[in-house]
Amino acid sequence: MRNLIIILALFSSLSVQATSVENLQILADKAVKKYQLPGLVLGETQDTILTNVAAGLRAKGHPEKVTVNDQFHIGSCFKAITSTLVAIYVQRGLIDWDTTIGDVFLADIPEMNPLLKDVTIEELLAHRSGINDEALNKSISIDLLKTLGASPRSDRQALLATVLSYKKTYTRGDFHYSNVGYTIAGAMLEKLSNKAFEDLITENIFIPLAMDSAIFGAPESDDPDVISVPMKHTPSGKPLKADMPKQRIKINKILSPAGGYTSMNMADWNKFIEANFNGLDKDGNKFLTDETINKIHSAVGSKAINNTGTSYGFGWIIVTVGNTQIFTHTGSDGYWTSMVTRKPDTKYTLLIMTNQANKKVDKAFGLILKETGLL
Repeated sequence: MRNLIIILALFSSLSVQATSVENLQILADKAVKKYQLPGLVLGETQDTILTNVAAGLRAKGHPEKVTVNDQFHIGSCFKAITSTLVAIYVQRGLIDWDTTIGDVFLADIPEMNPLLKDVTIEELLAHRSGINDEALNKSISIDLLKTLGASPRSDRQALLATVLSYKKTYTRGDFHYSNVGYTIAGAMLEKLSNKAFEDLITENIFIPLAMDSAIFGAPESDDPDVISVPMKHTPSGKPLKADMPKQRIKINKILSPAGGYTSMNMADWNKFIEANFNGLDKDGNKFLTDETINKIHSAVGSKAINNTGTSYGFGWIIVTVGNTQIFTHTGSDGYWTSMVTRKPDTKYTLLIMTNQANKKVDKAFGLILKETGLL
């Protein structure tokens, strides 16, 4: 995950007040101009009311401007969505927080690393499982890549035997960020429900929350010669078409539960954030129980992240300043960057999306945090 260490040093001040739309626009324009970003969407929510603005271009070198309705890839900020899906199925009794990898997969993968068979889905979501992301790299052989592509679900299943039998692990209970861990959690739901992860997310989150812009993949234009959606950019600032090398697409689809392959506009992302904290669906019905809401906003494990005092819950980095907690996360696939910060006691949310990923983006996000009172 990009910027984890940076995040741990932030948030020394939490005297946040919602910004006027005029000042929010000035801030977005300033961040784009000062740090030479292609485009940016910036938003604040106070008491469920979203104010968002857009600045910059969909693609450098082209005149089309970014709009607040444009879709952006949110990367690892999607992890909170995966965790919420698991929570929904815990409520329904399909799975428990202490359901283990072995409970679900040992019969199919008898060669599973014994150190992993008792790892729970809660530990996977909190990055406390001991799973090593190196396992994914070791699993992606040329021969395997040739067989991938039938469907994301079947591709995830094809990887499980190699990933779960990989011998190198971290100490279980220590924090080690793991995209593979989230991918295994998604595969556990697939096995128990006999449905693809993408279908589970669509049926249980996107549709109930009316997240109509949410897609699995990068924004794509109907006409490749028209810049009708934001284009991703290389770190040096070169715009790229939505498609990417086939091998990268295959890996991103496999990592869908970890946030490798999902885009949406800011309004729909905000719908999820509000539902994640207040538990209501689009019709005002109870989406999550109070018990579940408390659970998914609690830190897991007694050991802090990198001795910082900061913790991780279920798709959220939890930062404590004085008596106040804030919940935050960043996401990037190397071409897009997103960030969410939520202050539950005042129901304030800051959302940022841009179509580039580099050190200038990090500085732009720092500027926004500072000028909105979070840094």
